[in-house]
Amino acid sequence: MDIKDIYILPQTAGNLVYAPLHGIVFAANEEFSDRLRHFLDTGHADEAFQHELETIGLLDEKPQGPIDIDKRVDDAIAPSSMIFLFSDSCNLRCKYCFASAGDVSTAPFDEQMAKDAVRFVIQNAASRNEECVISFHGGGEPTYDFHWLRQIVHYGKDTASEYGIADKTSFMIVTNGFMSDARAIWLSNNMTRVQVSIDGYADIQNDQRPAANGAPTFERVFRTVKILEAGNAQLVVRATISKKNQHHLAAITKFFCENIDVDRFYYGTVNNYGRAAQSEYCEPEAAAFISSLIESQNIAQSYGKRVIACSAQDNFPNIAYEYCGATVPIFGLTKSGRITACPEVISEDDARKDIFWYGKFDPVHRKFIMDSEKIIQLVSYQAKDTTKCIDCFAKFQCAGDCRARWYSYETGKQILDEDFRCTVNRQLVERKMLDCLTH
Repeated sequence: MDIKDIYILPQTAGNLVYAPLHGIVFAANEEFSDRLRHFLDTGHADEAFQHELETIGLLDEKPQGPIDIDKRVDDAIAPSSMIFLFSDSCNLRCKYCFASAGDVSTAPFDEQMAKDAVRFVIQNAASRNEECVISFHGGGEPTYDFHWLRQIVHYGKDTASEYGIADKTSFMIVTNGFMSDARAIWLSNNMTRVQVSIDGYADIQNDQRPAANGAPTFERVFRTVKILEAGNAQLVVRATISKKNQHHLAAITKFFCENIDVDRFYYGTVNNYGRAAQSEYCEPEAAAFISSLIESQNIAQSYGKRVIACSAQDNFPNIAYEYCGATVPIFGLTKSGRITACPEVISEDDARKDIFWYGKFDPVHRKFIMDSEKIIQLVSYQAKDTTKCIDCFAKFQCAGDCRARWYSYETGKQILDEDFRCTVNRQLVERKMLDCLTH
């Protein structure tokens, strides 16, 4: 048995014993905890204690399932889904934008490359009889060049019909929602799912997410939300939490619950690069965020809704082997024709590209060239095997969390310091354990 994957967590009175691979958590006094520590350190226990551990179930072997690396590599070389990533053009100037979108303008997304990418993934999906998802995302705004967006979506639908998988092909977009009614209606009619970024009621939205000319954006974005709410596409609402608004989660949640007809809201925290660096719109403080989040989750529950902000909290007690698509890896296509496994690593200036970029578009032969060795490195990643996570009990729910945060934007070197999200993950998972024992 891999006895290192049993944890003793001190509490105000006694301890929690957590064995994630066994699905076991229980309260223990100091005497039991000391005997268990001795067993974990030495591998030895007297017959009576060993029988007690067997009765509890701690001696049952629960190995983690292996990842089929060969299949992952094959799927990455011939992906059946993709994400278009926009790094610059934007009609907002969000004060925490990790990509500083809109500060520098570059050439538009090449239409021929985009169409080649769409045909590539649809062909792959059809050959394996799989679902195909084409998404539009990025640090910039995917609807900024609306003519381009319409062209690519219509081309995708025609191509999916050509290959006989129209019913298996879906289109998704992440947008700031700052658009005309006509564009919002078009999204509702042509997308399967639309995620709108709105940070809360007017004061917070207008402060954190102003238009490019500094004008307020709340009324227009909220109107987009209401159009989508009544439309055909699935509506997803996401708010970004900064240090500036970390104490307002309860009010934001109450506003959302009373004014937007969806059953859950997603809260993400700021990353400390781009415009957020060295500003009051940086990532929140862990203690303040946790306290505000728990309050907001209780408020949402009172309305029969949910607030989701921490995948580790949401995953417990299940085991998570992946946090996101970076270890699949996703087929993320940048404007420059680079293929990235991480939607946040999209700039040529980002030193982390050496970790997450694994291919490129060849415009001469109109082919996508993948680096299989890079793919193997990406898919082989396991949080349980990394130095940063080796002694952490929450790694079984967070799966290492966001790997992009592990490395410096400027140097690409790993950051070993305590991370805000590590603190949040541990505390929220521990609270879920206590809730299990209480209820």
